[in-house]
Amino acid sequence: MGPKELTDLTNLGTGLERLRRMASAPPETVFPPPTPIPAPAKVVMHALWDQILRFQGRLSDCQEVGVALATFGNDVIHLEGVGCHGHHLVILHGKTTSGAPARLVLHHTQVQVLLLAVQVEEGKEPRRIGFASDVSGGSANE
Repeated sequence: MGPKELTDLTNLGTGLERLRRMASAPPETVFPPPTPIPAPAKVVMHALWDQILRFQGRLSDCQEVGVALATFGNDVIHLEGVGCHGHHLVILHGKTTSGAPARLVLHHTQVQVLLLAVQVEEGKEPRRIGFASDVSGGSANE
């Protein structure tokens, strides 16, 4: 770099003017507001809802959605709802085949379920999973 390049300040005024405009501009024009990032549990919950609704759409009138969980024994949960708690927990709830209430709380990185078509209990209507509300705090779908 020679002496001419060191003394050539023709672009300095343009750069300084740009800096002055940025400094006097409201912060939102220089740095746009951050885009909200959805909680990981909500992302997983919505993906799980989508899969359940697709699966449920193929069931007959005498079947409903069941969930088998390999790490929690051989029992099947007749699924009644899916929700989330906070940013990281996905909650599945329903009843076991013996009728006992069941609630499974999973970290969003550990959701692994097997959706099954299970027979509806004698004399009952099939439960259809619907997702009309979003559960973001408290307990899921109580």
